[in-house]
Amino acid sequence: MVEISVIIPSLNEEKYIEKTLKAFKDQTFKDFEIIVSDSMSTDKTREIARKYAKVVATKLKGISNGRNFGAKAARGDIYVFIDADTIPERTYLEAIHNIFQDKRICVATGPIAPYGNDSFLNRISYAFVSVVLVNILIRTPFKFVIGSNFAIRKTTFEKLKGFDPKQGTCEDLDLAKRAGKLGKIGYTKYAKVYTSTRRTDKWGKLHYAIYHTTNYFRYYTKRKVKDNYEHIV
Repeated sequence: MVEISVIIPSLNEEKYIEKTLKAFKDQTFKDFEIIVSDSMSTDKTREIARKYAKVVATKLKGISNGRNFGAKAARGDIYVFIDADTIPERTYLEAIHNIFQDKRICVATGPIAPYGNDSFLNRISYAFVSVVLVNILIRTPFKFVIGSNFAIRKTTFEKLKGFDPKQGTCEDLDLAKRAGKLGKIGYTKYAKVYTSTRRTDKWGKLHYAIYHTTNYFRYYTKRKVKDNYEHIV
């Protein structure tokens, strides 16, 4: 048994995943495992990942299925979900471990900063969403936790049967909302990660902001959320 299981879904992530996995080698907290849940990549993703992590493969597509499949192989008491293009700070897992010492906490998250196009506007945008908005909304019925920095107790995850595969998008805030009925959602500024700006670079900031804002309101007004979330290599 280990304390934390880091679960990373992947699909053709050979350009990014090694940098993510290497970052976990230097963590100050050591009692953890890494599981890469791969959706049948056609590049070298699995080959690279096997050097650093346990790799499981599923023919099921979609981020929810990838995360849920990885969780089936996990042994930890805490599940940490992070994306294949997302890099944790050295103290990331230590911060996650520390916040879950509060037994009221069932889900936890922290700041997300950009890497790649690290412009001033990008830094401000990411800070506003992942620090200001998330901190406000997790204290309301309209929960908002971002899937690239999402930690949850195993017991909570299993009770809720994980991420809902029927949610084409908004699967992260859906699980956060359901978990918020069972316990407290915590935030720690020390659980910081850096995520690739490849999607905002391709879509443009305005398109990206409009897509996610309207989708958030779609979810909470019980309208069908968008499911056209293209995979970007």
